[in-house]
Parts: sequence; structure tokens; C-alpha cells
Amino acid sequence: SSTNGTTWTLMAGVTGRQIRIAPIATTFYRAQALCSGTFCSGSPSNVLQVAVVPAPSISISGGGPSCMGGTMVLTASASGGSGQCAIQWQSSLDGNSWTNIPGASGTTVSVSPTQTTRYRALYSCSGAVCGSQLSNVVSVQIFTDPVVSIPGPRIVCRGLPALLRSTI
Repeated sequence: SSTNGTTWTLMAGVTGRQIRIAPIATTFYRAQALCSGTFCSGSPSNVLQVAVVPAPSISISGGGPSCMGGTMVLTASASGGSGQCAIQWQSSLDGNSWTNIPGASGTTVSVSPTQTTRYRALYSCSGAVCGSQLSNVVSVQIFTDPVVSIPGPRIVCRGLPALLRSTI
């Protein structure tokens, strides 16, 4: 293996036709056939460069209590992955069954749920050897607007006090 493709280090104890690797930085690899007993040694193989890319990561913020008919903005922060990357927002009423929100593919989404709803985002990249990543879940809790009324006298005498109280 090599970190620069020029200076090579023998990978101690590594033999056979396949190896399992877990590099933390871009690394170059090549193989060479060696025989024991009689002298035989083949030329090194072609060089394979294995690039290491950061794994995709996404988190979302927003959510919380909202009144019926209100709008809330949710925000995603994504990083890592390789190739063309995209965000797809999803919603769920029960936290188990998730549905893509049509047209919701940016770093922000405005939501106006009519009942308490959970949200998450899926971050996927076209060169994603690391796979896709789901965000954390945020919830928008919907509270019905209180109904306020003022019962009381509709007619009062001039100069006399009257008490008005509201009820919720």
C-alpha cells in the first residue's frame, strides 16, 4: 500500500487473493505474486487508488407546537457523501409509515399540517458507496385554537356598572 502512489509499504501478514481494507484516507494498492522455495517473482499489478469520502450525514431542526392553520419552517443541514447529493423530506403521522413530501427536496421545507405530524429527511448521493442517511425526527404538534366568548348582558343602563367575563 502507499499513501502517495510512489513509496510502497509491504502489508505485513497480508497474503492471498483478497484482503479486507478500511482506510481512513485515500490509499493506493497493488499486488505482487511471490513464490516460496524457488525464486519467482512477478511484476507488481496495476495500481488501484481507493479514495475515502466522508460518510453522508444529515440533521434537521424546527418543529414544536403550532396552532391549527399555522406554518412552520424545517431546516436540514447535510454534509459528506460523493457525487450529486439530494435531500428528500418525508412525513409520518405515526412514526412508522413514512411518505415522501412531493416537491420537498431543498434544505428547508414549509409545513402546515392539520394534525400532529413527524418529519425527517433522507440524504442520498449518486456516488454513495457509503449509502443514504436518514436524519433525526422532529415533530410539529398541532393545537386547536381556543374558542373565546363573552357572555353577558347585551343591554345595560346608563351609568350602572356591568360585569363582562370571557370564557374559554
